Amino acid sequence: MLTCEDGKSVSVAEIPSLQSNQEETDTRVILYCNYALEHGYDHVRIRSPDTDLFFILLYYAPNLNITLLFDTGSGNKRQLLNITSLAHDYTPVYCAALLALHGFTRCDTTSAFKGIGKVKPIKLLQKTPRFHTVFEKLGECWDVSDDLHLQLEEFVCLMYSQRSRITSVDRLRCKMLLDKCGGNDMKLDPKKNVDLTTVPPPRVCLQEHIKRVNYQVAIWKHSHIHNPVIPPPTDDNGWVMVEQNIEPKWCDGDILPPQIADILETLDGDQSTESDPDDGASESDEDSVLYGEDDSDSD
Repeated sequence: MLTCEDGKSVSVAEIPSLQSNQEETDTRVILYCNYALEHGYDHVRIRSPDTDLFFILLYYAPNLNITLLFDTGSGNKRQLLNITSLAHDYTPVYCAALLALHGFTRCDTTSAFKGIGKVKPIKLLQKTPRFHTVFEKLGECWDVSDDLHLQLEEFVCLMYSQRSRITSVDRLRCKMLLDKCGGNDMKLDPKKNVDLTTVPPPRVCLQEHIKRVNYQVAIWKHSHIHNPVIPPPTDDNGWVMVEQNIEPKWCDGDILPPQIADILETLDGDQSTESDPDDGASESDEDSVLYGEDDSDSD
């Protein structure tokens, strides 16, 4: 028995039917909604500012026989959204696609595509219904098929360049780099600067991103299960263990080809040797070497 500030007493009791190994509150809310439904309630009101929860509710709304009201915002921007009514305006496939797209374009555990945001991918999804079923497949199982990887890669290419028909992010990166800093001989001009955040990520990075997204969406799609069996994130799900910490696996394999990495390491070693103050060379001696001055001409 607890006593509130106004002096009223409130009884507190454990509810065994709500026990769960779900770690996040977001993924427990569906269990609370089902509990309310079982006890005869016709609507439930969820107060939260979390965007993840909004899309989780939107995904489950078509299959729950209870009205879901999402209370979000604060002050003058506070609003009550009827998620059930909103979900009925869409198809269940589209609701599932929006959940996956939210994770694909950034959530609490996944990264974003620099400079892309969320509005552009949503508009692209609206204009290309064939991708509804593609995103719906994310999170259906813990593994991502090669075909799903390729379809999502095509979507990323459209996010960065809808005018191009290229479906490979590596080929699109090459084309965009040549367009931005290429010469007449189709070679990159080192004198031209280019912001690499304006081109899509390479395939070795995108594939790991897709794995992390699939893992997170699969957890969301198990929100109605009290004790789901969830594999470790480091089990080829886009995460890796580094010194007892779980960190994102940013790419599969080397970031740079070994030959280029060796050259850069050699150049870095040469620069550090030239600037070593213990090598006996004075600052003026070093300048004469760098700028080609001949000491024999001075008296």
